Amino acid sequence: MFRPWIPIAAGGLLAVLAAAATASADGGAEPQDAAAAADAVMQAARERSEADERAARTQLVRESRVLFPQRAGKFELQRSARDPEPENGVVIVYRYDGDFDTDFEIRVWPLGNVAADEALAIGAERNGTCLGLNAGHAMPVVQMNPWKRRRIELDDERLLPAWQRLCSNGTGTERAVFHTLIAYRDFYLIELRIVAPMTEARRAAKLVERAGDELFPRIHVQNVGNCLPPARPKLLIVDEIDRGADRVSIDGRYIYATAKPQGRELEKLTRIAAERRRKTSCVVSFSMASLLPDEKFETLRFPAGSFASQPLHVPARDQEK
Repeated sequence: MFRPWIPIAAGGLLAVLAAAATASADGGAEPQDAAAAADAVMQAARERSEADERAARTQLVRESRVLFPQRAGKFELQRSARDPEPENGVVIVYRYDGDFDTDFEIRVWPLGNVAADEALAIGAERNGTCLGLNAGHAMPVVQMNPWKRRRIELDDERLLPAWQRLCSNGTGTERAVFHTLIAYRDFYLIELRIVAPMTEARRAAKLVERAGDELFPRIHVQNVGNCLPPARPKLLIVDEIDRGADRVSIDGRYIYATAKPQGRELEKLTRIAAERRRKTSCVVSFSMASLLPDEKFETLRFPAGSFASQPLHVPARDQEK
């Protein structure tokens, strides 16, 4: 999670030293007292610097590079921007070729190291009220469909879990539909949102499906930090597993089961986890040579110790059902 980070600024240090020197010159303190005060400030600065260095070495992610294509199928990049606060991530906007006059806005923001279902539940909570429909006006939400599970095939044939939902609002000619598609990858939540007139509802639904298939596999993150998965995956016992659901997390950190697997089943799942671990998003450093010809990126840098392993936005207990 993110924690407040207050560095010792050079100006603050100089101010303290100057105050100590002034006190001595005015006779308000002995010279040795001023020197002791200056030494104490310097020691505090050294200790804070060493603590920040230790936190930087051990934190989950120090830097992230969010990568995305200039074009995927008929989706063409319009613009991208990173928020001044790195925890708010990156916004990427696409348009679809043709006469469909709607932005496909994608936000990619850091969540933390959690299981995929937990990450998607946090994303669903964040998008729980379809408030995006009501921006700037007071039209109520008329219909809010339940979240629908889907899986997106990545380039290496791994399946990316995702949730999708449709809402609608307004009346008459002003009625609109609002689509949300969320997925979790590389410690980041990927959110696609579009708003379209009700008359384009069916077409909008098909294009959201297409955006998931064509854009989401090309949007990924490379991370620098202490984020390599452990050599042995963690076994998570769950109440039930959907038919056809992936038993191993996309990064090889977790194996999901309703009971502890044995024998060949355990060997197979462990082998899959090891293979996925080799494909983790964590790298020693960023390389321009690894970029595809049509790939662009935005870089996020996190203050020392700010990006730990737990999710940043966990739903409050009183909101759980």
